[in-house]
Amino acid sequence: MKHVSLIFLVLILFSGCSYQGTGTGNPISPPQASATNGSYASLIFTNVCKVISSCHSETTQDACWLGIETATNFANHLGVSIVPEPTVYEIIGLESSGALISNGSVATSCLTKLWQLTCDDTNVQNAYRSSDPNPFNLAAEVLDPICKTLF
Repeated sequence: MKHVSLIFLVLILFSGCSYQGTGTGNPISPPQASATNGSYASLIFTNVCKVISSCHSETTQDACWLGIETATNFANHLGVSIVPEPTVYEIIGLESSGALISNGSVATSCLTKLWQLTCDDTNVQNAYRSSDPNPFNLAAEVLDPICKTLF
């Protein structure tokens, strides 16, 4: 009878409980793509710099942003066909204003490919070259070809 009472008590105590998880999701899985300040491009650029700075300890995300902000070679890698090619900040501004329309599912695929890169990837290794006048000149090379259909 003691065991039945104990089991009954435990059932009463836990009857209101349900497994909800941590609410934070898998900490190893990347978050879903969502436009930052109305710009998927901004999210992509941020993650390019995260990949580079995490694989090159001698640089930072902030230094990467400074290095890519005026780069025009990202336009081609994102499917922007404006002449002259816009800079990173111009792309963000054009998307935020609605002058460039991005494809959210392509952004998700592009970001997924970025998150799958490792520090051993040749394009990641070459994305930062401290001896170059602009060490981030090849940063756009980390973008997968799927990204060319973002715009």
